[in-house]
Amino acid sequence: MDIRDESKHDNTGLNFVYPYGATLNVQKPAFPLLSSGPISYPMNRPLCSTFVNPSNKNAKLVVIGSVRFFGDEFVDKEDNMKILDVLFKWAATDEVELGDYVTHVLCVDTTASHVLCVDTLS
Repeated sequence: MDIRDESKHDNTGLNFVYPYGATLNVQKPAFPLLSSGPISYPMNRPLCSTFVNPSNKNAKLVVIGSVRFFGDEFVDKEDNMKILDVLFKWAATDEVELGDYVTHVLCVDTTASHVLCVDTLS
């Protein structure tokens, strides 16, 4: 599937407020979790990325380009709190596994405007 073909994308992800932020350049072995999506500028750019050290699965890193994304003024806007919960749960436990789901989704749609592991929230 061609990721540039907008008609094949499912843009029904979480909505979030991303204030005063920057986009990221993400390279393997890290992978993007949030993207700006097709209706913002710049379009379809990574906003949040994660990395897990292959030699120590407990060494995890999350990078987000907005220092105010989880600030008091914006944490209760849209689905920002859901994103925060997933990221904390992923960083602190082994209950959230991003690998297989992210690999599958990234092959199909790298422009999803949501946390790719949101299905783990129950």
